Amino acid sequence: MFFKKKEPIIITEHVPFEKSVTIHEHKAPTDESIKLYEELREKALRSCVNWGQINNNLLEDVRYISYEETNGFSKRVKIVFKINGREEMMDVSLSTREMNDPSAFGIRLYSEMITYITNLLLKGIGKEMIDDVRKTFTR
Repeated sequence: MFFKKKEPIIITEHVPFEKSVTIHEHKAPTDESIKLYEELREKALRSCVNWGQINNNLLEDVRYISYEETNGFSKRVKIVFKINGREEMMDVSLSTREMNDPSAFGIRLYSEMITYITNLLLKGIGKEMIDDVRKTFTR
């Protein structure tokens, strides 16, 4: 049994206009163009960061008082200071062991103050940044 090979049917249709195809060549970025892009991006980011600087972190008028707790096993230190014109008071409780070891006392008091003041500054900076961003977008 032999199969007869069928020829494909070709229909040609003539249209009244000329067909043209435009080919766009997309090249991958070169190392030099990537480097230039990164430099421009970094410069733009730096200018944006410099635009939003906040310069009001002032700590002044630091006072403190220390006293023994009624239980006799610990001492309390109250520290009052002004930061950015607002008076703040922090309270630190120190154990007898910390009070008898000057280095432990200093380290504990120092770390407590750093934590407290840092939180205050970040809250203030965050509030100012939010206000500044709101002003920018509502112009």
